[in-house]
Amino acid sequence: MENKKDKNDVFFGENGLTCTSAENICDNAKEYYETILNDIDSARFRHADIQVVGEEKVNRTEIGWDSERLQSVLEKIPVIIEMKDLIGYYREAIKAHEAKVSALNRMTIDEFAEKFGIEMPVRPTQEPTITENDVLAEMSIKERHEMLRLQAIVSTYGKYIHPRGAFSIARADLSNKINNPVKKEGSGRDTIITTYTPSVQLKEVDDLLFSMRVTHREAQSRLNGYKHKIDMAVRADQIEKTAKYAAEYDEYTELRSALYAKFEAWKKEELARIEKLKIVTPNNLIETYKKVNAFGKKKEGKSVEGE
Repeated sequence: MENKKDKNDVFFGENGLTCTSAENICDNAKEYYETILNDIDSARFRHADIQVVGEEKVNRTEIGWDSERLQSVLEKIPVIIEMKDLIGYYREAIKAHEAKVSALNRMTIDEFAEKFGIEMPVRPTQEPTITENDVLAEMSIKERHEMLRLQAIVSTYGKYIHPRGAFSIARADLSNKINNPVKKEGSGRDTIITTYTPSVQLKEVDDLLFSMRVTHREAQSRLNGYKHKIDMAVRADQIEKTAKYAAEYDEYTELRSALYAKFEAWKKEELARIEKLKIVTPNNLIETYKKVNAFGKKKEGKSVEGE
């Protein structure tokens, strides 16, 4: 993989200063010019003399600059500028180095993939499973009508064969009246006698109820068959799509894990590359660098890392 150059790559090369050495050079350069700067800042263009009244002796307490020292400013200011120029360059290079490390630490896996034209694995989504309505929509008109007819049979017959249904109540009433055919109300001459006689045989009612239960049961069984078919279709679709999603998700996690491993390996290599970068000193700053480097050696009595 190739690293795309950025605007700050110009600061770096295989030979040059480490950031630590550049920082040290900046500190020495600052110390170098501050002495000159302090001298210029202390400029006085007049003398100061003190004389005690009654005495002839005059004591000079302040000495102003003479013409030669005044003109030396024109030589000293360029030195300050030279040092600040060196410091400005190295500081900018150090900042650029820090920016590279910071950018690498902030980089996301999506940015990494985009940088190198890698297609990111797409997280799969589970396809919605079919519903009862979806299955019904695929049934033929004959099947739909059959289901509706069976529902009508079940609901109609169920109304009458239910323990609290009209036929069940009437059958219980017939059985009661067979066992208690006479009913008396009132007393004396006001007594009313009601006699109950079956209009049909109890067995006929029982046979009818039995026949209705058989018809209801058969219709219910067939209707349950349709419902089971629908439930099985929905369940089969759920199993199929869940298995498909699980396989796709496993593949997705494998691809993403592999990409993360590649990303982390690249970051490690890139960090090592950045750490090896050396700050290159431009040709027009070489003499200034040598001057400051020599100043540092003399001041500290030890070598400062060079080119």
